[in-house]
Amino acid sequence: MLINQGTVHSELPGQITFGANGVTVINDGIIMGTDGGSISITGNWTNNSSITIQDGGTLSLAGTYNNLGTITANNSTVVLGSQFTIDQLGTFNRSGGTVRLTGRLDNPTTITLNASTGSWQILQGGRIVGGVVETLDGTSFSASGCCINNARFDGVTMNGTLSVSSSTVFVIANSMTLNGSITMFGGSGSAASAINFDTSTPQTLDGTGFMRIASNGTVRGQLRTADRYRGCESCRFAYREPGRFLRTGNRQCVYDCKRSVANRDFRPDQRARHRQRQAI
Repeated sequence: MLINQGTVHSELPGQITFGANGVTVINDGIIMGTDGGSISITGNWTNNSSITIQDGGTLSLAGTYNNLGTITANNSTVVLGSQFTIDQLGTFNRSGGTVRLTGRLDNPTTITLNASTGSWQILQGGRIVGGVVETLDGTSFSASGCCINNARFDGVTMNGTLSVSSSTVFVIANSMTLNGSITMFGGSGSAASAINFDTSTPQTLDGTGFMRIASNGTVRGQLRTADRYRGCESCRFAYREPGRFLRTGNRQCVYDCKRSVANRDFRPDQRARHRQRQAI
Protein backbone atom coordinates (compact mmCIF):
# COMPACT_ATOMS: atom_id res chain seq x y z
CA MET A 1 0.00 0.00 0.00
CA LEU A 2 1.16 3.53 -0.84
CA ILE A 3 -0.19 6.44 1.23
CA ASN A 4 0.70 9.96 0.13
CA GLN A 5 0.39 12.60 2.85
CA GLY A 6 2.67 15.17 1.24
CA THR A 7 3.08 16.62 -2.24
CA VAL A 8 4.09 14.68 -5.34
CA HIS A 9 4.87 17.05 -8.20
CA SER A 10 5.70 16.05 -11.78
CA GLU A 11 6.93 19.32 -13.24
CA LEU A 12 8.95 18.27 -16.28
CA PRO A 13 8.02 16.21 -19.36
CA GLY A 14 7.85 12.63 -18.16
CA GLN A 15 5.46 10.55 -16.05
CA ILE A 16 5.03 9.50 -12.44
CA THR A 17 3.04 6.27 -12.03
CA PHE A 18 1.04 5.25 -8.96
CA GLY A 19 -0.45 1.79 -8.38
CA ALA A 20 1.75 -0.28 -10.67
CA ASN A 21 1.62 -4.04 -10.10
CA GLY A 22 -1.69 -3.75 -8.23
CA VAL A 23 -0.42 -1.59 -5.35
CA THR A 24 -3.25 0.14 -3.44
CA VAL A 25 -2.90 3.95 -3.51
CA ILE A 26 -4.39 6.37 -0.97
CA ASN A 27 -3.86 10.08 -1.57
CA ASP A 28 -4.31 12.27 1.51
CA GLY A 29 -2.04 14.99 0.16
CA ILE A 30 -1.43 16.60 -3.23
CA ILE A 31 -0.63 14.90 -6.53
CA MET A 32 0.19 17.40 -9.26
CA GLY A 33 1.53 17.50 -12.80
CA THR A 34 2.52 20.81 -14.39
CA ASP A 35 4.44 22.13 -17.41
CA GLY A 36 4.21 18.87 -19.35
CA GLY A 37 4.61 16.56 -16.37
CA SER A 38 2.18 13.61 -16.49
CA ILE A 39 0.55 11.41 -13.85
CA SER A 40 -0.72 7.83 -14.21
CA ILE A 41 -2.86 6.29 -11.46
CA THR A 42 -3.99 2.68 -11.66
CA GLY A 43 -4.72 -0.25 -9.37
CA ASN A 44 -7.08 0.27 -6.43
CA TRP A 45 -6.88 3.98 -5.64
CA THR A 46 -8.62 6.47 -3.37
CA ASN A 47 -8.22 10.23 -3.56
CA ASN A 48 -9.18 11.98 -0.33
CA SER A 49 -7.60 15.28 -1.27
CA SER A 50 -6.38 16.81 -4.55
CA ILE A 51 -5.18 15.58 -7.94
CA THR A 52 -4.29 18.30 -10.45
CA ILE A 53 -2.94 18.30 -13.99
CA GLN A 54 -2.21 21.56 -15.78
CA ASP A 55 -0.29 23.23 -18.59
CA GLY A 56 0.19 20.41 -21.03
CA GLY A 57 0.56 17.12 -19.17
CA THR A 58 -1.62 14.01 -19.20
CA LEU A 59 -3.52 12.48 -16.29
CA SER A 60 -4.31 8.82 -16.97
CA LEU A 61 -6.79 7.10 -14.65
CA ALA A 62 -7.43 3.35 -14.62
CA GLY A 63 -8.07 0.54 -12.18
CA THR A 64 -10.68 0.91 -9.42
CA TYR A 65 -11.78 4.53 -9.03
CA ASN A 66 -12.67 6.12 -5.68
CA ASN A 67 -12.40 9.91 -5.85
CA LEU A 68 -13.60 11.45 -2.59
CA GLY A 69 -11.64 14.64 -3.13
CA THR A 70 -11.18 16.80 -6.23
CA ILE A 71 -9.66 16.13 -9.64
CA THR A 72 -8.78 19.28 -11.59
CA ALA A 73 -7.50 19.57 -15.17
CA ASN A 74 -6.39 22.85 -16.75
CA ASN A 75 -5.22 22.93 -20.39
CA SER A 76 -4.18 19.28 -20.20
CA THR A 77 -5.36 15.82 -21.26
CA VAL A 78 -7.30 13.44 -19.03
CA VAL A 79 -7.67 9.78 -20.09
CA LEU A 80 -10.43 7.80 -18.36
CA GLY A 81 -9.80 4.07 -18.68
CA SER A 82 -11.02 0.82 -17.08
CA GLN A 83 -14.59 0.46 -15.73
CA PHE A 84 -16.13 3.08 -13.44
CA THR A 85 -19.26 5.05 -12.58
CA ILE A 86 -19.73 8.81 -12.57
CA ASP A 87 -20.02 8.66 -8.75
CA GLN A 88 -16.64 6.91 -8.53
CA LEU A 89 -15.13 9.61 -10.73
CA GLY A 90 -16.46 12.13 -8.21
CA THR A 91 -15.77 15.86 -8.36
CA PHE A 92 -14.04 16.60 -11.64
CA ASN A 93 -13.35 20.13 -12.85
CA ARG A 94 -11.77 20.96 -16.17
CA SER A 95 -10.79 24.11 -18.02
CA GLY A 96 -9.43 23.69 -21.53
CA GLY A 97 -7.58 20.63 -22.75
CA THR A 98 -9.15 17.28 -23.62
CA VAL A 99 -11.00 14.47 -21.87
CA ARG A 100 -10.76 11.06 -23.53
CA LEU A 101 -12.96 8.14 -22.53
CA THR A 102 -11.23 4.86 -23.38
CA GLY A 103 -12.89 2.70 -20.71
CA ARG A 104 -16.41 1.71 -19.73
CA LEU A 105 -18.54 4.29 -17.92
CA ASP A 106 -21.51 2.60 -16.22
CA ASN A 107 -24.32 5.12 -15.90
CA PRO A 108 -27.23 4.16 -13.62
CA THR A 109 -28.69 7.69 -13.66
CA THR A 110 -27.49 10.74 -15.64
CA ILE A 111 -24.17 11.96 -17.02
CA THR A 112 -24.11 15.71 -17.63
CA LEU A 113 -21.42 17.56 -19.52
CA ASN A 114 -21.35 21.26 -18.70
CA ALA A 115 -19.00 24.21 -18.39
CA SER A 116 -17.17 22.51 -15.49
CA THR A 117 -16.55 19.18 -17.24
CA GLY A 118 -16.12 20.48 -20.79
CA SER A 119 -16.66 18.31 -23.87
CA TRP A 120 -15.47 14.68 -23.97
CA GLN A 121 -13.98 12.50 -26.68
CA ILE A 122 -14.94 8.82 -26.91
CA LEU A 123 -12.09 6.82 -28.41
CA GLN A 124 -11.59 3.16 -29.32
CA GLY A 125 -12.84 0.96 -26.49
CA GLY A 126 -14.75 3.80 -24.86
CA ARG A 127 -18.38 3.18 -24.03
CA ILE A 128 -21.23 4.51 -21.94
CA VAL A 129 -23.66 1.91 -20.64
CA GLY A 130 -27.20 2.82 -19.59
CA GLY A 131 -28.86 5.92 -18.24
CA VAL A 132 -29.28 9.41 -19.62
CA VAL A 133 -26.52 11.40 -21.30
CA GLU A 134 -26.98 15.16 -21.62
CA THR A 135 -24.79 18.03 -22.80
CA LEU A 136 -25.18 21.62 -21.60
CA ASP A 137 -23.36 24.95 -22.01
CA GLY A 138 -22.28 24.20 -25.57
CA THR A 139 -20.50 20.95 -24.67
CA SER A 140 -20.70 17.73 -26.68
CA PHE A 141 -19.42 14.20 -27.06
CA SER A 142 -17.24 13.39 -30.06
CA ALA A 143 -16.21 9.96 -31.32
CA SER A 144 -13.03 9.28 -33.25
CA GLY A 145 -10.86 6.27 -34.04
CA CYS A 146 -11.60 3.18 -36.07
CA CYS A 147 -12.40 0.28 -35.91
CA ILE A 148 -11.01 -2.68 -33.95
CA ASN A 149 -12.79 -1.93 -30.67
CA ASN A 150 -15.46 0.58 -31.56
CA ALA A 151 -16.69 3.29 -29.24
CA ARG A 152 -20.34 2.84 -28.34
CA PHE A 153 -23.47 3.85 -26.48
CA ASP A 154 -25.22 0.86 -24.91
CA GLY A 155 -28.86 1.32 -23.85
CA VAL A 156 -28.48 5.09 -23.60
CA THR A 157 -30.99 7.95 -23.70
CA MET A 158 -29.20 10.76 -25.53
CA ASN A 159 -30.34 14.27 -24.58
CA GLY A 160 -27.40 16.07 -26.09
CA THR A 161 -25.04 16.19 -29.05
CA LEU A 162 -22.59 13.63 -30.44
CA SER A 163 -20.35 14.09 -33.48
CA VAL A 164 -18.72 11.16 -35.29
CA SER A 165 -15.45 12.03 -37.01
CA SER A 166 -14.20 10.81 -40.37
CA SER A 167 -12.90 7.22 -40.59
CA THR A 168 -14.82 6.40 -37.40
CA VAL A 169 -17.42 3.71 -36.69
CA PHE A 170 -19.65 4.34 -33.68
CA VAL A 171 -21.84 1.51 -32.36
CA ILE A 172 -25.29 1.74 -30.80
CA ALA A 173 -26.30 -1.35 -28.80
CA ASN A 174 -29.44 -2.32 -26.87
CA SER A 175 -31.45 0.46 -28.54
CA MET A 176 -31.42 4.21 -28.08
CA THR A 177 -33.79 7.01 -27.22
CA LEU A 178 -32.43 9.99 -29.17
CA ASN A 179 -33.77 13.35 -28.03
CA GLY A 180 -30.65 15.24 -29.12
CA SER A 181 -28.54 14.95 -32.26
CA ILE A 182 -25.83 12.79 -33.79
CA THR A 183 -23.87 14.27 -36.69
CA MET A 184 -21.58 12.25 -38.96
CA PHE A 185 -18.61 13.84 -40.72
CA GLY A 186 -16.35 12.15 -43.22
CA GLY A 187 -14.70 12.00 -46.58
CA SER A 188 -15.31 9.47 -49.31
CA GLY A 189 -14.57 5.75 -49.17
CA SER A 190 -12.77 4.55 -46.06
CA ALA A 191 -12.72 8.10 -44.68
CA ALA A 192 -16.52 8.09 -44.28
CA SER A 193 -18.01 7.89 -40.80
CA ALA A 194 -20.61 5.32 -39.77
CA ILE A 195 -23.23 4.55 -37.16
CA ASN A 196 -23.58 0.78 -36.70
CA PHE A 197 -26.60 -0.58 -34.85
CA ASP A 198 -25.53 -3.83 -33.17
CA THR A 199 -27.02 -6.57 -35.35
CA SER A 200 -27.03 -9.28 -32.66
CA THR A 201 -30.62 -8.23 -31.86
CA PRO A 202 -33.10 -5.87 -33.55
CA GLN A 203 -32.66 -2.35 -32.26
CA THR A 204 -35.27 0.23 -31.35
CA LEU A 205 -34.63 3.88 -32.15
CA ASP A 206 -36.99 6.18 -30.30
CA GLY A 207 -37.10 9.85 -29.34
CA THR A 208 -37.54 13.30 -30.84
CA GLY A 209 -33.98 13.99 -32.01
CA PHE A 210 -32.19 13.30 -35.29
CA MET A 211 -29.07 11.90 -36.95
CA ARG A 212 -27.49 13.97 -39.68
CA ILE A 213 -24.98 13.07 -42.36
CA ALA A 214 -23.13 16.37 -42.67
CA SER A 215 -20.72 14.78 -45.14
CA ASN A 216 -20.20 11.19 -46.31
CA GLY A 217 -21.51 8.73 -43.75
CA THR A 218 -23.48 5.54 -43.25
CA VAL A 219 -26.19 4.27 -40.92
CA ARG A 220 -26.49 0.51 -40.97
CA GLY A 221 -27.88 -2.43 -39.05
CA GLN A 222 -31.16 -4.13 -38.23
CA LEU A 223 -33.51 -1.45 -36.98
CA ARG A 224 -37.03 -1.06 -35.76
CA THR A 225 -38.93 2.05 -34.82
CA ALA A 226 -40.55 2.60 -31.46
CA ASP A 227 -43.84 1.30 -32.86
CA ARG A 228 -42.10 -2.04 -33.52
CA TYR A 229 -41.91 -2.10 -37.31
CA ARG A 230 -39.04 -4.45 -38.17
CA GLY A 231 -36.48 -5.08 -40.84
CA CYS A 232 -36.04 -2.92 -43.90
CA GLU A 233 -39.63 -1.77 -43.65
CA SER A 234 -38.56 0.23 -40.62
CA CYS A 235 -35.48 1.56 -42.41
CA ARG A 236 -37.87 3.86 -44.28
CA PHE A 237 -37.95 6.24 -41.32
CA ALA A 238 -34.16 6.40 -41.26
CA TYR A 239 -33.24 7.07 -44.86
CA ARG A 240 -35.27 9.85 -46.28
CA GLU A 241 -35.01 12.34 -49.07
CA PRO A 242 -37.08 15.51 -49.02
CA GLY A 243 -40.69 14.49 -49.53
CA ARG A 244 -40.23 10.72 -49.67
CA PHE A 245 -38.91 7.71 -47.76
CA LEU A 246 -36.43 5.18 -49.06
CA ARG A 247 -38.07 1.79 -49.60
CA THR A 248 -35.71 -1.16 -49.55
CA GLY A 249 -38.03 -4.13 -49.95
CA ASN A 250 -39.28 -6.76 -47.54
CA ARG A 251 -36.03 -8.61 -46.81
CA GLN A 252 -34.68 -8.44 -43.28
CA CYS A 253 -32.33 -5.51 -42.91
CA VAL A 254 -29.34 -7.42 -41.53
CA TYR A 255 -27.25 -6.29 -44.47
CA ASP A 256 -26.26 -2.67 -44.85
CA CYS A 257 -29.00 -0.16 -45.59
CA LYS A 258 -27.02 2.94 -46.27
CA ARG A 259 -26.92 6.34 -47.84
CA SER A 260 -23.78 8.35 -48.55
CA VAL A 261 -25.33 11.73 -49.08
CA ALA A 262 -24.84 15.07 -47.41
CA ASN A 263 -27.22 17.07 -45.23
CA ARG A 264 -29.87 14.42 -44.59
CA ASP A 265 -31.66 14.06 -41.27
CA PHE A 266 -32.76 10.73 -39.80
CA ARG A 267 -35.51 11.18 -37.25
CA PRO A 268 -37.00 8.45 -35.03
CA ASP A 269 -40.45 10.06 -35.20
CA GLN A 270 -40.60 10.32 -39.01
CA ARG A 271 -42.35 6.95 -39.42
CA ALA A 272 -45.37 8.18 -37.49
CA ARG A 273 -45.37 11.48 -39.37
CA HIS A 274 -45.24 9.64 -42.69
CA ARG A 275 -48.24 7.52 -41.73
CA GLN A 276 -50.16 10.66 -40.76
CA ARG A 277 -49.47 12.22 -44.14
CA GLN A 278 -50.68 9.09 -45.91
CA ALA A 279 -53.95 9.20 -43.97
CA ILE A 280 -54.69 12.81 -44.97
